[in-house]
Amino acid sequence: MATPPFYKTSFDCAKAKELSIEEAICKNQELAKLDAESAEAYRERLGAGNASEKEQVIASQRRWLTIRNAHNVNPYRGDPTRELADLSEFYKERIAALRSGNPDLLKTAIPEEYAWLRRTAPEGFSKDEFSIGRAYASCEDPCQKKPSLYRWISIGGGGIGEAPGDIDTPYTQLAGKLASEGWIECRSADDSGKPTVDYFTKGNKLVSVSRYYSMGVGNGIGVGITISDPLPQSPPKAPPNPAVTVTNDWITYSNPDVGLQVQYPPRWHMRDDSPGDNIPYKSLRFGADDYTANFTITMKEHGLGWPYDDRDAAKCFSSRYRISGLPAIACVVEGESVADGICTRYLRSVDVDAGKYRVRFEPSGVGSFGDDSGQYTLTDLYEKIMSTIELKKPN
Repeated sequence: MATPPFYKTSFDCAKAKELSIEEAICKNQELAKLDAESAEAYRERLGAGNASEKEQVIASQRRWLTIRNAHNVNPYRGDPTRELADLSEFYKERIAALRSGNPDLLKTAIPEEYAWLRRTAPEGFSKDEFSIGRAYASCEDPCQKKPSLYRWISIGGGGIGEAPGDIDTPYTQLAGKLASEGWIECRSADDSGKPTVDYFTKGNKLVSVSRYYSMGVGNGIGVGITISDPLPQSPPKAPPNPAVTVTNDWITYSNPDVGLQVQYPPRWHMRDDSPGDNIPYKSLRFGADDYTANFTITMKEHGLGWPYDDRDAAKCFSSRYRISGLPAIACVVEGESVADGICTRYLRSVDVDAGKYRVRFEPSGVGSFGDDSGQYTLTDLYEKIMSTIELKKPN
């Protein structure tokens, strides 16, 4: 059952299915207001026409609702790609059409790409339903080589045969048909055994084909095609980055055995995760009960392995940061959730060679943000904490 609270709409929100378009409207104040306004405009338009005009308005409204219900929106994930804003504009256009008195403005049509999807998709797809939404072509547009946002129309299915469903056969047939029509595959991306998405391009169009293997429960396959050019994007908001001052009440941690000293804010705490037993390895985790982030400092003698060691990887480079005055190497994480088109990017670690030890400072994933340099910037809190690290000759 869909969960309240709800705003007032033209329909009964208590009967809205969970995660449905109707629940999204019920839980969004602007959409709920537009829905009520649209229903009122529809009633007024019906009352103003003769019998023939009423039939045309009713038929038009049914087609419009079909398209409205195909909008792929979620009431619980915010609006990162402006899908809710897209639906809001769709409502406003309908209200204007109903109030205009111009019958031509009431004509509604499913995007012509839907007919192409129905012709092109082989057995295994559900061709009577479609979805319209906004999505990135993963983190990197496979042809533009940059993150680009599009409007898409998509259809899906469960494959051929009984569950879990054969999705490899329809995929092979679809890929062959795309190739015969001149579509060129330009990227294949996956989430380590979860959804796999293959991208094809021809002219200014993109096609995505997704496959999901569900361990015997029920596989899924989908195909979508862009119905827009790359959309304008709102620049991401910079994360909160208030200036921090190191004051006298900061706590000092000092360990002369490894030559480490660091200061951290009051009300934070430190946990020593070092293995002990005279192993030359120090791992310290710092955090706070009223703060979701944390950081770690790890010290290891040369020759000991790390849980991960990618200082020579492409995403590691000389850093503008210093630790105790020593030149540092920074490593960044640039990952993606292919199915959701979500990109994860942050500065993972800052490393220095302190002679006997290698020292690694790891901020929380929310402790940095992208900048024009491509190296990512630490928030002021973590920059101040890291600036207090002192590395001395151990006892």
